[in-house]
Amino acid sequence: MEQINLTNYNLDTKGASKLAFELHKNSKNLGFTEKVIEQFGLDLLVGTKNSGLISNILNWLITVGNTQMINQLVSKVNDTSNFKLMKRDFMSLICYFYNLDFSKAQIYFEKDILSKKSDTNASIIQTKDIDFILAHGLNKLLKYLPGLFINTGQNYTNPIVQADGNFKKFTIKPELQSYLLFQIEKSLGNYAKTIRKFNGQINKPYLAIIDAGNVLHGRKGKITSESINDLENIIMKTRETIGEPLVVIHKKHIKSYTKLQEVLVKTEVTYFLTPYNFNDDVFIMWFFVKSGCLTWIISNDKYRDHIYNFQNSLKNPNKQDESSFCEFSNVINEQTLTYNLELNQIQQTQPYSNCIQTIGNFAYIPHTFGGFIKVQIE
Repeated sequence: MEQINLTNYNLDTKGASKLAFELHKNSKNLGFTEKVIEQFGLDLLVGTKNSGLISNILNWLITVGNTQMINQLVSKVNDTSNFKLMKRDFMSLICYFYNLDFSKAQIYFEKDILSKKSDTNASIIQTKDIDFILAHGLNKLLKYLPGLFINTGQNYTNPIVQADGNFKKFTIKPELQSYLLFQIEKSLGNYAKTIRKFNGQINKPYLAIIDAGNVLHGRKGKITSESINDLENIIMKTRETIGEPLVVIHKKHIKSYTKLQEVLVKTEVTYFLTPYNFNDDVFIMWFFVKSGCLTWIISNDKYRDHIYNFQNSLKNPNKQDESSFCEFSNVINEQTLTYNLELNQIQQTQPYSNCIQTIGNFAYIPHTFGGFIKVQIE
């Protein structure tokens, strides 16, 4: 394969990109990469701050097993301002050191991957990373990932099992709960005090929140005597299958439809009237987050717009990272139960989370087509 002439080669921005391409094209020619390093030296190569170039050099060093130069390269990158290795580079380093020096692989995984937020990905660990871990037998890394909502279509000969009573339910972290409550109450203004006072006076603890507006408009998009009966049926069905509900309903519905008030009194359900000029969903979100995201929401809405708005509220990257909102998105998705008005049915609750679980010496990874891949950690 034809190679570029390295003599008097100009390693400027354009030249570095061209050299990165040449290294990739000649990746099987180990001697070429060696010549590049001899010609320019690691200092000059790292100084280009070209991620593709450094990735190719790192891959060559890993292939030839030159641990000393690998450490030198990583050190030089760390000393270079406004430049860092990419996630794929750290995954390659982890794979290299996994059996050679696991403590080093562990540090790379915790410090350079798990602790970093991603500007483009909702979660820093993606399905392709889980597949990489499984494909290369890096199973001990899975013990750092319980609670991660992710799945894979691969199994790499590992058995697929069903969840049992040992599987846990995961929810959001307290720091994220506090942040979300702050954001919601900021949007509620003076009504934040109202809802806090109401919540403190509830006599019957609620296990589910019924999105009354969603139910009332669930058949034909408008409130009718039939849809009011639907709400009564959903209240009773929730009580029967889940536990005591809290109904969140807009004040204008009660004012316009007297039968609604009769249903709420008849069922003796606790209900919160939302004010004019506010979206009911904001109050539903408050009750849900206030419960630690442990209550169920009865609705055919998935609240994606609110999750998006919460994520967009991030102005200070030190407060929360995007992976936290991936966590919240998955939790609210699992806690929201759909209903069927024709059959008077509510989706069955699930006592565990579809996320990575670690039980004893095994990790369980959700599989795309159902069940969990069972992987021995050590």
